[in-house]
Amino acid sequence: NEPAAARNWKTLAKIHEMVSHQKELTDPEEFLEAVKVDLFDEEVYVFSPKGDVFELRKGATSLDFAFEVHTDIGLRTTGAKINGRMAPLRTRLFSGDVVELLVGNKIRATKDWLNFTTTTKAKNKIRGYLRLEERTAAKQLGEQVLSHELSHYGLSVDKLTKAGVFQEINKIFSVGGFEDLLLQIGYGKYDAKNVVTKILTQFPSIKTEISFENQKFIQDEYEALLNKKDLSQKKDKRSHPQDDSIKVEGLSGILIKLARCCEPLPGQPIVGFVSRGRGVTIHTAQCQWAFSNDPARKVQCEWNLVSKSSHIVRLRITAHDRPGILAAITKLVSSLSINIAGMECFTNPHKRAIILLKIELTDVTQLKDIHQKIEGIEGIFHVERAIS
Repeated sequence: NEPAAARNWKTLAKIHEMVSHQKELTDPEEFLEAVKVDLFDEEVYVFSPKGDVFELRKGATSLDFAFEVHTDIGLRTTGAKINGRMAPLRTRLFSGDVVELLVGNKIRATKDWLNFTTTTKAKNKIRGYLRLEERTAAKQLGEQVLSHELSHYGLSVDKLTKAGVFQEINKIFSVGGFEDLLLQIGYGKYDAKNVVTKILTQFPSIKTEISFENQKFIQDEYEALLNKKDLSQKKDKRSHPQDDSIKVEGLSGILIKLARCCEPLPGQPIVGFVSRGRGVTIHTAQCQWAFSNDPARKVQCEWNLVSKSSHIVRLRITAHDRPGILAAITKLVSSLSINIAGMECFTNPHKRAIILLKIELTDVTQLKDIHQKIEGIEGIFHVERAIS
């Protein structure tokens, strides 16, 4: 057994390494994930073809190894040989394995890689690359959309830049600067038409360069924009809170959907990410897929506590294959006044019953309650939530 002093020293070294990489972990939830993933796991020791030794956490894959060697190599890895044999990148490594990486000229990283990497370093590098790609595409789209809208008035981004308009853009919009404005337009947080209307209204020197007809049109658009905002606020005050189960800060009348990767329930901490043309997608705050999204897309959101809308939840129940087990489950669910939306049952190779139960729940508290009560039924081995 490893001496306690040596174990403590290794733990301190890991903490120091995580702190040194803290700049990469901009989200507190990500930092907590890193602590749980890297601090309390055993290690495996693998070798490069040259005989260099690499320490990885237990369960690490050949893709984790690639990022441990070098970030650039990890992003461009196409395959791996383990002990001289070709193996998928998702293959788990064991102490003593010799890993040879196959590396291409182009970056190969995809969101799917997050499913079979286990080390914090690999996940952070993949997320960082995906976010950078996302931001670059959003800025390009934002500039294209803004340029198109300006062209209606014989203006361009270059012309407004030379006039110094974008140097003071943060006085009109809640953005850090011009690039941030393009980013928010690209993501759909800001409407380009409204942006141009506000700019031409707030900068008279630019407004005088367009025709009188366009000046009048801009003024009418600006007044309509203000009236629309006032009407929206009045509508919000009159509307019934139970009509919407989720409230998104700063956005109204936008499509909201729950992410299928985590299927959040009322009562769980949530976070929203806006996408052009797709509205706002709601994730649980702990969702691993949410971490890969650009933080600039994040919007604050919360459950409407007044809402009592129901949500379909799937439970996977492992039970002793005996007569009456299904009747016991359905009797319990009915006694709690919970609607059963569907049920399937089959027997696995170990001669145990697998029951897939679909029920309608209102919040996470109700889920915890029924989860606990089902586990208390005689003959039930395990109950877990099944996420699609």
